[in-house]
Amino acid sequence: MLLRYSEAKRWGDARQEWRLNHIWYADIEDARTCECGHYPICEICVVENEVNSTILEIGNCCVNQISPEFDTLKRIFPALREGRINPSIIDYAFKQGIINDWEKNFLQDVWRKQAFTFKQAAKFRQIRHRIYENIRISPKQRQAIYKKWGIVKDPAIEANKGATA
Repeated sequence: MLLRYSEAKRWGDARQEWRLNHIWYADIEDARTCECGHYPICEICVVENEVNSTILEIGNCCVNQISPEFDTLKRIFPALREGRINPSIIDYAFKQGIINDWEKNFLQDVWRKQAFTFKQAAKFRQIRHRIYENIRISPKQRQAIYKKWGIVKDPAIEANKGATA
């Protein structure tokens, strides 16, 4: 599928040209069609060819055919749907520059903990919120995540905030 967008003529060489640019999660209304023809895709991986600068949106199944590096996406999207933090999201957020070294290490130390100190809980919520604010997630999904976290945000109020700011 990506061979036609690659400079290399053989798949083994062509797959080395592609890197993950970023990911995003869409609602079914905003779903895309993968380059392979699969529709709908809601777990969207934006990949970039480092040789010719081609950028494509492909599904999470097709992206796994490119490189084992993308295997972690299997664990990112389920966590994104549920508003969780896991090692794959921590690594992705770090590589995207959303979190720094200290925050990465902190999350790696506490992500599985059942009980936090007050300070740990506050810092964890702060970093988790920043990660989820910086990953493109559909408005419906974001609202479901916030509800799960106990954060109630009315979309009408949020829209008015943007209009008055």
